[in-house]
Amino acid sequence: MAECEIRRWGQSHSLLTSTIDVLLEGGYDSIPALQAMVKEDVDALDIKSGQHQLLQHALNKLTKDEGPYSGTISPTWNEKTKIFHAHNLELTAVPEELLTIYPACTQSTITDKQIVHFAKYYWNLLPDSIGDLQQLSTFDVHNNRLKSLPDSIGNLFQLSYLDVHNNILESLPDSIGNLPQLTYSLPDNIGDVHQLSTLNASTNSFQSLPDSIGNVHQLTTLNISTNRLESLPDSICNIQRLTNLDVGHNSLKSLPDKIGNLHHLKRLVLPNNKFKSFPSGVSNLQQLVQLSVFNNAILELPDSLGNLKELKLLEVGNCKLKSLPETIGELHNLTTLDVQSNELEQLPDSIGKLLQLRSLRADRNQLSSLPASISNLINLEQLYLENNKLISMPNVRNLKQLRFFKFNGNHLQSLPNGISQLRQLTSLQFDDIGDIGAVNISHSENEVAKLFNKLFGYHYDQ
Repeated sequence: MAECEIRRWGQSHSLLTSTIDVLLEGGYDSIPALQAMVKEDVDALDIKSGQHQLLQHALNKLTKDEGPYSGTISPTWNEKTKIFHAHNLELTAVPEELLTIYPACTQSTITDKQIVHFAKYYWNLLPDSIGDLQQLSTFDVHNNRLKSLPDSIGNLFQLSYLDVHNNILESLPDSIGNLPQLTYSLPDNIGDVHQLSTLNASTNSFQSLPDSIGNVHQLTTLNISTNRLESLPDSICNIQRLTNLDVGHNSLKSLPDKIGNLHHLKRLVLPNNKFKSFPSGVSNLQQLVQLSVFNNAILELPDSLGNLKELKLLEVGNCKLKSLPETIGELHNLTTLDVQSNELEQLPDSIGKLLQLRSLRADRNQLSSLPASISNLINLEQLYLENNKLISMPNVRNLKQLRFFKFNGNHLQSLPNGISQLRQLTSLQFDDIGDIGAVNISHSENEVAKLFNKLFGYHYDQ
């Protein structure tokens, strides 16, 4: 049935337009469906947009003795509802009515992640009665403005998933330690939550991690980025199953001395902290696949960096590096190397041993030349050399896979030898060179081909 007919039917029964919208989005897209609503085993109601008044009116129409549905919505329907989604609602607090009509919920996802206009539109309060939803298994309150959670959350004994990231929490209630099934939490007695495997408490205001974190032996992923941490407890080194650790965007100056004991760690993310030296012990993490220390005040990298044989991604940009160790050439699995925005005057000759390298960012340094060995990087797809002091480049004809090549902001007098052979190029950027003029081509293989045909004629087709 056409939506307009449903709207006319709703208006004839004194339903407001906002309520009709809610019902339509809830899946009641025909008049028979609306009339038979009470006979269905409704498992989910998804209210996707609106303000507090809209939600309140919809709840009244669906649950109270008002309007055409007077006396028709039975408690049985409420008890069968297992999932409730409320997205993009301009609420400052969860209405009590929501909790009273869903006493038997087994999953509740209450998110507000797309309201960005005014802080007052974000939820900053959860009622104590949230603890009455004792069958709740999943609770998502990320991207709000919550400063605290009620103690009653400790009554949700079936809760297995709690996501609180991107709030302004300074702590979580100790009562969370009563929840043996929980997979996301951060109370002082977090060590009692033995089945915890993933903890995401990023983008809050935590100033410390409890020592008991070291007792959570099942933890594999810990994301405590974008908080106010100045240190990590030594006990974190006891979490032998940890594979992912993200503590970026804090105020860390060092890592625990025994961080190298985390032998299964594959991903270590440390950007935007206050490190002044490369964290000791990291070179012992021989299973590392990703290491990011971007935007720290690190002056040099140790020779022991070459121990990280499994490393695929290394981000050390925006530090204060003046050189790279020759041992970087021992990272034979490296596919991405980001050393942009440092003070590098040269790259080590051993860089030519990185035969798996796909992306090299060395822009915004002090490079005056490049090692000839760079022509060995036959799998390189991206090469960024902007804003250096280059006056020449080695022959690049072997870089057949190169697609992005940017070297503007240098002092080149001619194009690199062999550039005409780079037939995969889609993005090319350089300043005035001789009579050629500046070029800035992005994501256009045809434009690059036209330029090369103009510059090199038949040479480009050979």
